[in-house]
Amino acid sequence: MPATSETGAMRRVSWVPPPASSSRGFADRYEQGQDWRSLAWWIHDHLPNSALFFFPRLAAFNITWHENPERRISSYIKPRGILTRPGMDNHDEDHSAFYEGFPALRQS
Repeated sequence: MPATSETGAMRRVSWVPPPASSSRGFADRYEQGQDWRSLAWWIHDHLPNSALFFFPRLAAFNITWHENPERRISSYIKPRGILTRPGMDNHDEDHSAFYEGFPALRQS
C-alpha cells in the first residue's frame, strides 16, 4: 500500500538487489568492476523514479516514487554522496555513454 508524504502526495519505496543469476546480471558486472553509476544513470534516464540510494553490497539500491519526484541519486558507494539532483550540471545531460551495452527498455 502506498504511503503519503507530509504534503499528502503518494509515495512508494522499494529495495532492489540487482539479479546475479546470469553472467548478464548487473550484480555480476558490478563484482567484475562495472561502475554502479552506469545502472544509476540508466534508471534515471529510463524510469520515472523520485530518488535512488545505492549500497555497496551488490550495488543494491532503494528506489522511490513520488507524485512530486525529486529526481535525485545518492550513494553509499564511492564516490559517496549525491550523484545528481535538480540544479546540478549533470542532471539533464546525455548519460548514455555510462550505460552503453545495457538492454533497451521494453514497454508493454
